[in-house]
Amino acid sequence: MSVAERSPEDIAARADYFQTMIEMQLSASGFRDTDLLYHPEMPNILAHVYFALTNSYKNLYLNPGSRTDSAKRAALTCVTIAAVAPIRPDPGKNRLDEEAELYANPMLAMRCACSIVRHPFHKRTWDDQRRIYRALINYRLDCVEKVLEKIRKSNGKIDFEVSVDITEEDEAKLNLLIDDFVVYSYLTYPIQWER
Repeated sequence: MSVAERSPEDIAARADYFQTMIEMQLSASGFRDTDLLYHPEMPNILAHVYFALTNSYKNLYLNPGSRTDSAKRAALTCVTIAAVAPIRPDPGKNRLDEEAELYANPMLAMRCACSIVRHPFHKRTWDDQRRIYRALINYRLDCVEKVLEKIRKSNGKIDFEVSVDITEEDEAKLNLLIDDFVVYSYLTYPIQWER
């Protein structure tokens, strides 16, 4: 339905972005031959959750009318994807490629978020990447879980105004992730982290 202070056009544009990024992720060489998929409403769900989180976070930290900087946008994008976990295995197929299933959503989250801060995360060593992916695998926010429960009950349709109230624990998790993306925003060339 809607998110306060967000136009249907903004939500649709963000949903298109998420759909494009999911399709790119699933067409990447490591995922092309897997049985991973996403619910047709997932891009719309991601857009609604992203804007609801953004609104709630802005209410905590920004002056009215201020814009969210790139590190915050990246972190909010990352946490939205990690918490919603839009890419799932096909329930009707054998689950043969567990590594692809395990890392699909964290990889998508970092792909989207790092493009915002222009951090070439894909050029880091696999060990560095995997540590971050594993940290994101079970990343959940209580405030998002409540919204997702309502969405699951309606089979993916959003027929209510989506809003979240960030808890203190959610706020702490978000702030730590924002700090990570502040650092990533300074590291835009691979040479900066080589030893």
